[in-house]
Amino acid sequence: MKTRLVLLSTLIAIFLLSVISFSSCKKDDDDDPQSTDYVLVIENGAQNIEPGESISYSAILIDEDGNISNPSGIVWYVTPDSVASINSSGVLSTSATGKAKVTATVSIDGVSVSASVPVGVYAPVLFAVAPSAILFEAGHDIQLETVYFSNSAPPTYTYSSSNTSVATVSSSGLVSLNAAGECVITVTASNQQNAPFYVPVLVIEAPQVPLPVTRVELNHYSKDLFKNETVQLSATAYNMEGAVTDATITWASMNSEIATVSSN
Repeated sequence: MKTRLVLLSTLIAIFLLSVISFSSCKKDDDDDPQSTDYVLVIENGAQNIEPGESISYSAILIDEDGNISNPSGIVWYVTPDSVASINSSGVLSTSATGKAKVTATVSIDGVSVSASVPVGVYAPVLFAVAPSAILFEAGHDIQLETVYFSNSAPPTYTYSSSNTSVATVSSSGLVSLNAAGECVITVTASNQQNAPFYVPVLVIEAPQVPLPVTRVELNHYSKDLFKNETVQLSATAYNMEGAVTDATITWASMNSEIATVSSN
């Protein structure tokens, strides 16, 4: 019998803005022509992990000219701390199931710059949802895709939002981001009523600093493969003005024993 492999977007590419967060600031001095806008970006971004897992977070600083630097003195914290804790190096450890928010703060020219990302800590179930966590601006729609880990007929799914003022979700899994805030999208399979999949959502305001890339879209966010089968993936990067033609896309697999991905 062939072994069935499932390829998820979280395994193979960077999905910016559903994976990063930012907050920008400008030193409050209108008479200073040298004052600069900055944006702090948490590179790991929105995550959904299992109890007992840990994540090492990192952040970069981008100025209004697109220059990237690694800031020092980042302060990390997570709320609520009943779900997870994070140390001074940005390593998060889980302690319970639920939704939390990771925040990084750094002082630049006497001004505090911060960024936050959602993280969900939930026990595994027999299906997955891609993207498994959402971080994006209000006014956009994101389609959820389900992947069922079984050779039997797939179930039907129902969707609900914990806060419809922040985000709503249609019967087909289309998430509409309405306003800045946090919520959780619950996805329930018809044959697993007591084991839903939770998608943490953080809706943010538009950044003041134009970012070189704000999101990456894939031609496949999930794909069923049999052993030794292949699929060609492609990605398109976007900024606030449209497609970025000169963006460099980096591909990686989170588990190369299950699936590998080439540089192209």
